[in-house]
Amino acid sequence: MDNGINIRSIAAFADISEDNIQRITKEAEYFKLDMGLPIFDASKIPGKIFLIISGEARILSGNILNGSTISIIGANNFIGLQSLLNVRGCENITARKNLILMSLSEKLILDLYLNEQSFNKWCNRNIKVSDVLILVDQIYKNSSIKDIQKKDILNQIINNSSLKIIGANIKYNKALKDCKSFLISGN
Repeated sequence: MDNGINIRSIAAFADISEDNIQRITKEAEYFKLDMGLPIFDASKIPGKIFLIISGEARILSGNILNGSTISIIGANNFIGLQSLLNVRGCENITARKNLILMSLSEKLILDLYLNEQSFNKWCNRNIKVSDVLILVDQIYKNSSIKDIQKKDILNQIINNSSLKIIGANIKYNKALKDCKSFLISGN
C-alpha cells in the first residue's frame, strides 16, 4: 500500500538529505491494523520501527494483553524508536482506530540517527511518553501514595519537563546551571 506520503512533511524527516528521503521512500512498507491488535510489546525489540501515518494507537501501562491505556498517540508518532534507542523494550502499544503504519528497518533508523544530524537532534529533543512511563512506573512502584493515577503523574512530568542531552565530556555544573531538578541516564 503506497499512500503517496510526503516524507518531508514528517517532522523527524523534514531536514534530512535527499538521498535518505529516497531511501525511506524506497524501503518503507505501509499497512493497516485493526483495533485492539498489538503493535509493540515491551518485552521485545523487533527489527522494524513504525511511524503512524493516520489513526490512533494506545500506549499501555502494564503488559500488552491486559494493560491500561496511559496515552493515545496519533499521526507522526514513532512506535519502537524509543525501545531501539534505549536498547531495551519500553513500549506496549496496541492499535486503537483506523491505524495506518509506515514500517522502516531498524538498520535504516539507526543509520539516520548516527548520520543525519537533524534526525538525531529531533530524537534527542522530544520527550517520549514511553520514556516517561518508565519513570512513572518506578515512582508509582516505590511510593506509598496510590491514590494518584499513573496517567496524572505522566501528564505532570510531560507538561512540566524539558529534555536536555549532555555530551560525555561536558561538566555537569555548566550544562545544568539553569535546571531546577534533573534525572540522569546512562543510555
